[in-house]
Amino acid sequence: MRRGAWFALAVLAGCAASTIPPAPGTVNGCGSGDFAPAATAGDARIQYGDPLGLVYSPKCLTISAGQSVTFFGDTSQGSNFGVHPLRPGGASGSDPGAGGNPISAQNNGATYTVAFPAAGTYGYFCLAHEGMGMYGAVQVK
Repeated sequence: MRRGAWFALAVLAGCAASTIPPAPGTVNGCGSGDFAPAATAGDARIQYGDPLGLVYSPKCLTISAGQSVTFFGDTSQGSNFGVHPLRPGGASGSDPGAGGNPISAQNNGATYTVAFPAAGTYGYFCLAHEGMGMYGAVQVK
């Protein structure tokens, strides 16, 4: 029993000790050449958490003004906003991107859709795992 408790503490300590700040001159690690276009003209999708790991995919997404983005986790893998709380802005105090970020903080559920009415680059991150590189940006043209 004690061995399990020590193992759990070691894992938590290791998780908190990792820090991967976004690269300077980017919005959450997304530079001008890093953005992938949305696959369709309708709503775009960004997956997070398991089975992908502590990432968003795609991390850097380009959409048109007026389009929506749906953030979604695989609930069969335990991915939801309770485990991966979504936040707008810059991870680890970095450049948050454009003002007026339409992304709202999410702590519950596994799916969240947000419309992006205006051009700009809007950062987002996982509050629990930003230090491990779980962040990205949506570029709206």
